[in-house]
Amino acid sequence: MQSLDQEFDSGITTLEGLAYGGYLFNYNNAGYIVPELRNGLITQREEIIRTGSQNQIDIGVGTSYKDRLYIGASLGIVTVDFSEEKIYTEAEDNAGTPFTSLEYTDEFSTSGAGVNLKVGLIARPIDALRLGLSIQTPTAYTFDDDYQRRITTTFNDGVETAAEVPGQFSYRLVTPFRATGGVAYFIGKYGFVTADVEFVNYGSAKYREDDDFSSGGFFDDINDGISSNNSSAVNYKIGAEGRYEVFRLRAGYAYNADPEVGTSYDAGFINYKYGPTHNYTFGAGIRLQNFYVDAAYVHSQQDVNYAPFVSGTSYSPYSLRSSGEPVLNIDKKQNSVMLTLGVNF
Repeated sequence: MQSLDQEFDSGITTLEGLAYGGYLFNYNNAGYIVPELRNGLITQREEIIRTGSQNQIDIGVGTSYKDRLYIGASLGIVTVDFSEEKIYTEAEDNAGTPFTSLEYTDEFSTSGAGVNLKVGLIARPIDALRLGLSIQTPTAYTFDDDYQRRITTTFNDGVETAAEVPGQFSYRLVTPFRATGGVAYFIGKYGFVTADVEFVNYGSAKYREDDDFSSGGFFDDINDGISSNNSSAVNYKIGAEGRYEVFRLRAGYAYNADPEVGTSYDAGFINYKYGPTHNYTFGAGIRLQNFYVDAAYVHSQQDVNYAPFVSGTSYSPYSLRSSGEPVLNIDKKQNSVMLTLGVNF
């Protein structure tokens, strides 16, 4: 109790301190925890709001040899912005107890920037055939995270609020090396068929503290887990485009492999493991001499290996020692629509 009182006076830094500051529990004279009495039907709800973007600017150069071999390189500058807000609420319908409701808010945001280098070549042995090869160096990122948790509890005689001391953390991330090979066959002026294969060494990703470039540190266990639980993976894409005058019609399929090395995640009584991701795309566009517009639809779904009563992954807003917390089943599917406008000059 003394440590929680000190935390309440000097600045809340733990989830227990946040609950204590919101008067969800107290201590009796013997030093035992006495939780706030709650009876009747208690409704629970959680809302998760995520927003973010990733942008990349490429500065490139290229040359060709006898119009049969093309070589290029580009410097990529990447910016990342992401925020997440989780709002968890509980409400009680029993007017005979002091407690009425609570709202717990967990806010997180991160922003970062990175740089990478791409080098590639395309060979055209015959007019209808293209063979390509490219490599991308790891992207070196720097990130700045901000986070804070708050709780508001409502009782019959008033409202109590408590807030955690805002946290900040800066770190660096180096993403995996990538290599890609591809082939495209052009069917005259009527379109083409293309296929790509990508190799990614996911186990080579590394985190570092912002000011630590030596061995040892906060991320040692995380980096060991990345290297031991992730292997290299091969992803592939196939697609085709049909052309008629200025009109374009296309379809494709992409397979992103799961790099996890036989690891399963335990969510209470549910064991599951993410599998590969499948992306199906359809698109259409118009291409003029100096201008083009394209629209595309992408359907993504992820395979999940699960035990044996749940079809999908799971999520719970909190965990209990008894593993009896409510579990939400998640069927991972995503649909996206993209519009691209371009000008040639």
